[in-house]
Amino acid sequence: MHRRWLRGAGALAVGGCCICASAAAPPLPSYMLTPIPIPAAAASVTATAINASGEVTGSIGFATQPAHVFLFSQGALSDLGTLTYPGLALPGAASGQSINASGVIVGTFMDPVNQLWSFGFTYSNGTLAPLLIASGYTNCTATGLDAAGLIIGGCTSPQSAVSAFAAIYVDGMPQAIGPAGGSANAVNDYGQVAAFGTSGGFIYDNVSAAVTAIPALAAAASMQPAVPAAINNAGQVVGWQAVSAGFAAFLYVDGATLPLTAVPDSTVMSALSINNAGQIAGSTVATAAGAAMPFFLANGTLSNLNALVDAADPNKPFVTLTAANAINDRGWIAATGVDSRTAQTAGYLLIPVTPFPVSVAVLAAATAVTGTSFTIAWTAQSATACTASGGSGSDGWKGSATADGGQLQLTETAAGTYDFTLQCTGANGVASSTAKVTVAAAMTPGLKGSSGGGALGLDTLAALLALLGLRCVHRQRAQAPMLVSSAIISSRRSRSGTSGVSFTMRTWQMTGMRSAKPRELSGRTTSELTRTSCGKPWLMSAKWPPSTRVPRAWRITMRVRPLAGGIICPHAPSKEISGTALPFQGTVPTYHGGAPVISEGV
Repeated sequence: MHRRWLRGAGALAVGGCCICASAAAPPLPSYMLTPIPIPAAAASVTATAINASGEVTGSIGFATQPAHVFLFSQGALSDLGTLTYPGLALPGAASGQSINASGVIVGTFMDPVNQLWSFGFTYSNGTLAPLLIASGYTNCTATGLDAAGLIIGGCTSPQSAVSAFAAIYVDGMPQAIGPAGGSANAVNDYGQVAAFGTSGGFIYDNVSAAVTAIPALAAAASMQPAVPAAINNAGQVVGWQAVSAGFAAFLYVDGATLPLTAVPDSTVMSALSINNAGQIAGSTVATAAGAAMPFFLANGTLSNLNALVDAADPNKPFVTLTAANAINDRGWIAATGVDSRTAQTAGYLLIPVTPFPVSVAVLAAATAVTGTSFTIAWTAQSATACTASGGSGSDGWKGSATADGGQLQLTETAAGTYDFTLQCTGANGVASSTAKVTVAAAMTPGLKGSSGGGALGLDTLAALLALLGLRCVHRQRAQAPMLVSSAIISSRRSRSGTSGVSFTMRTWQMTGMRSAKPRELSGRTTSELTRTSCGKPWLMSAKWPPSTRVPRAWRITMRVRPLAGGIICPHAPSKEISGTALPFQGTVPTYHGGAPVISEGV
């Protein structure tokens, strides 16, 4: 069965990863230039985005009218036109910003004079249509979309005090995600959105609504956020960070933001793109008066894109590439350059003379703990099929995997060292990669692991809550406080609907006398417990064991009445709360603001 596996908030760090690939790094590519024709009445063409099959979109510039969006497909350019401000005959300047495998384009059209207004748009099946704008805002954009059609962007209103926000579009209307003050710039096929706000860069997971911060580089200028530009299916993010010398390129992977030291610092935040093989294309401007250098970065080697144009290309003596704006999984690049024969700025599609060989790299943290999920991610290129093997045999790492990179979050129940291998095949060869993960036994006071689905009784739960409290210190007393715990349930159905159900219990310790309210839990579970800091919950993840018969609904309820006096742990509930999980009806109860909230599930 072909699966697109889910899901961590990021991929795996280059530092601290265990990576073992059997294939050597491929040689640098040699490219042929395919000019994107400039229409007779136009002045220029700018290529900004490319999909897996090599279709390109961007903008057509004119001397006497606003720019149009275009589609370049199978060697022919189609002028798709532009749109007018809703209700007025005022055309905007349009540019395609992203194109998915189905040929759907999203982009932005805006006031061509002073950008006082802007709207997102979509192009599909021959129709160019505007997206809605958020109430109270004058400027919204559409910057990307995934294979399933999720559109992302942002909204702002420069003339008012309302805060800008990163957005996903729901029924054509932008909805705010993550911290305020920025925009969403890219999305992968797992619905993970790379965005930024005033507090920094972040990844928003459209399934779980989880927000993962992208830390700033150590050399970052004060109070300047990391600004993501692209994200691939392995969760790797590239972007720019303001530093003293201008802007530094970075790569974010699983909690770590690493400088791309091979890329010279830039005076501007130019285009930057990463494909599902981990290859990066972009541009940098080293000095304010200097020319832009388009580059290709792979396997640690940075190359000026102009140097990679094949010597036999008849356009090579005349065309100087000035920007590399996007790269697809085949290593094809959408670029912009100037032809000395016409002095016009044109778009170019760069196609490797020799297709890249099959490659794959499996990425994983070197260590993990039983009962705690971790992420296996992989990059791949030129593969038509990939097969996973290894692991424990019961963790889900087996069978067909996506051949265009991906992620799988899994949990091991037994300590040991596990090999996770992925073999990929394609017309250009076979490659395999293995990541080795050492899984240590979890320290779980007061709770015994189980390989089955035994019940967690009231006595066991009471002991669990008593033993595993978080030590908050009373502001007025020096002595250790008594424990008071509260809890809420959240749950998630597995993607297949039959391979298991997991839920999370959160418990806080607060200052005061222990409540006599009985703790109640019903539902079958095997459990592991891990600790975090005061004011953040303990997390207990449990999984309903796989079975051939899946219940229609699974009720789990926990009730605790904490005392309000002396509580100093922030965000802890101050009243009796309970949650009921109905995982097979598509709901996920989650903790929010001291009460259970039902939200959409997978």
